[in-house]
Amino acid sequence: MKPYSILIAITLLSTICFAQTMNLTGHWTGLLGQSDKTYDFSMEVDITQQGNLFKGIARYVTGDGHEKYAIYNISGKVTGNEVRFVDLNITDENSNTNGTWYWCKKIGIAKLKRVGDSLIISGTWENDNYQVYFGKELRQGYGCAPGVFKLSHYSPIKKTELVRVAIKPVFKTVEKNNEKVKLQIKKETLLKTAQIASKRNTKLKTTIEVQSDNIQLEFYDDNQIDGDTITVYFDGKALIYQKALSFSPLKCSLKIQRNTDHELIMFADNQGIFGENTAKLVIYDGSQAREVSMHSNMKESQSLIFRRNGAVVRKP
Repeated sequence: MKPYSILIAITLLSTICFAQTMNLTGHWTGLLGQSDKTYDFSMEVDITQQGNLFKGIARYVTGDGHEKYAIYNISGKVTGNEVRFVDLNITDENSNTNGTWYWCKKIGIAKLKRVGDSLIISGTWENDNYQVYFGKELRQGYGCAPGVFKLSHYSPIKKTELVRVAIKPVFKTVEKNNEKVKLQIKKETLLKTAQIASKRNTKLKTTIEVQSDNIQLEFYDDNQIDGDTITVYFDGKALIYQKALSFSPLKCSLKIQRNTDHELIMFADNQGIFGENTAKLVIYDGSQAREVSMHSNMKESQSLIFRRNGAVVRKP
C-alpha cells in the first residue's frame, strides 16, 4: 500500500472520530427563526459539556425592534454529529405584554460540522408537548409554530488538522509543447509543505467583514520584486501553491458562508533578496475593493479571518 493511501485511510477515520469526540463547551452565537414570524431571534448560548451530555444558558432577543428577551436553562446530548437539546426553564425575561406574549418551550435536533475555523450547529426545533412560558410560568395546552436555527463557535483548526486537509487535490499549470497543461501536484509534496507550515507560528492580522458570498482575491508583491514565493491556505486547503509574487496578480476566489469564520493563511516558501515576504492583497467584495498588506517569513505566517453575517434562511 502506498504511503498516501494509508494517510487517506487515517483521514477517513479521523473524520469519524471528529464527530464522536467533539466537545461543544464554549460560547455560541447565531439566529433562530420561526415559521410564523417575519423576523429572527438573535441567539447566544454558553455550553458546558461532560461526556456526551451538556447543559447551557441560552439568551434569545426578538428582532422586531422591541427587543424582548428571555434567558433559558437548556440541556442536551451529542451523538456523533447529531445534537439534541430541550428547554428546561426560563430564569429571566422582559416581555411585559399583559399575557398576550408567551415564550415557546422547545426541543431541537441539529447537525454539527466544521466550516473553516468555526464549528456550526444547524437544525430545526419544535414545541415541546404544547408547553409555553407566560413570563417564567410554564403552562400546558398552548402551541408554537416550529422553526430553524444556526449557531457558530470559533474554534481554530489545529495544526494537525492543517496537515490532514492539505492532501486535497491542488493543480498547477505548466507549459508543455507550447501549450498550457494542468497537472495535479503530488499529495506527498502538498503534505510536506503543510507539515512545515504547521510548525510555524501564525499571527492574525485582522478580521474582515464581507457582504458577498463569493469574493475575489489578488496577491501582488508589495515592495520590490525580489523572488518572494508564497503558499496560501484557505480553511486548511492550499489555494495558491508555491507561486512567486510579482506585479501581475495571483488570483483566487473564496466562498464565504454566513455566520462563519473562515481562515486564510499566507505561508512563506522562501524569503526574497530583501527580507521577509510582503504581499499586497486586494479583496473584491461585490462592488467594493479594499487592500491589506500581509507579511510572512520562515518563522511566522500571517492570517486573516473572513466573516459574513446574515439571517437564518427559513425553509418553506
